[in-house]
Amino acid sequence: SDIAEELKKPTFLFVKGKTESVGSARNYNEDINLAKLIGDFDNLLIKYGGHAKAAGLTLLNKNLNLLKEKIASKLKGIKIRNQQLRIDGELNEELFHIKNFKKLSSLEPFGEGNPIPTFILRGIQVGDVRLIGQDKNHILLELSKGDYFLRAVGFGWGKYFQYINIGSCLDIVYEPMIDFWNGSEKLTSKIEIPPTSAPK
Repeated sequence: SDIAEELKKPTFLFVKGKTESVGSARNYNEDINLAKLIGDFDNLLIKYGGHAKAAGLTLLNKNLNLLKEKIASKLKGIKIRNQQLRIDGELNEELFHIKNFKKLSSLEPFGEGNPIPTFILRGIQVGDVRLIGQDKNHILLELSKGDYFLRAVGFGWGKYFQYINIGSCLDIVYEPMIDFWNGSEKLTSKIEIPPTSAPK
């Protein structure tokens, strides 16, 4: 799903068995209905299901390459608009507290038609930045503003590591997350776009 979110294109992952392949698909582009896209080729499938942004499918191995070709061809004919960034609100650092974000659980379940809220926080200072993940393609930021501290993860943003300087101030757009580790809770954020100090 991180790949699909970064590319803004439908992404398919398949596990190939002896005779059948089982796939999972994700989509973050508003111009494409994933379930309809897959359904157009139901003659190649054993079964499938899902909605506009997520789907699962099963098919015979012998049909896998043909399905890939047909989906790629179909997508070439779809005009994809530039996606607008959705921001639900701007928060001051005083509101950036774990107890406030726990209240967001009253809006669950999140998913199709009810996305996770996205916020913007301006002028927050970088205390540390490092690459994480097996392939070092993600970044972890330690951020602060006044007496308030925040960890933020940018999935797939490792390529921007060189542009983020310790001590610089950023505007970030993020989804709040609560991490549970060794019995304690910590507020973390998932960065939605590259930090504003980085070239797009």
